[in-house]
Amino acid sequence: MPKSVLMDSCIWFDYLEAKEETVQFYNILNRERAVFIVPYPSLYEVLNTRLVRRRQKLFIFENILTTPQIRFFDDVPYRDDARREVFDKARWGFDYSFVDCVFREILMDRDNRIDYLATINTKDFADVCALRNIEIIQP
Repeated sequence: MPKSVLMDSCIWFDYLEAKEETVQFYNILNRERAVFIVPYPSLYEVLNTRLVRRRQKLFIFENILTTPQIRFFDDVPYRDDARREVFDKARWGFDYSFVDCVFREILMDRDNRIDYLATINTKDFADVCALRNIEIIQP
């Protein structure tokens, strides 16, 4: 069974900027036929006005999103808890974005089969990944 990789937006940003280590990282995962889990909040972040105006990069991302390894993930069940978590965590001094909190909710749900989290922001997810024994990988 292929490994499932929850893809943080930062990986896509770096890939589209052609950062060598991220391109190599993605290519390795792709060769291993990993399944890339893409929650919709990540798409909101990546498919922003800046990217849409950069047509060549936009179409590169479109090609990625149409590969069979991509699995779009419905985040609706996690939105309300994630919204509350943004404010609760801020009271404790954490600076988690709404997207980060959606990811954290997805990672915490034991019904979700996630083998890896691909991110550059390891500190934002280290606690929940440790609880679930999900390995954080980065370029």
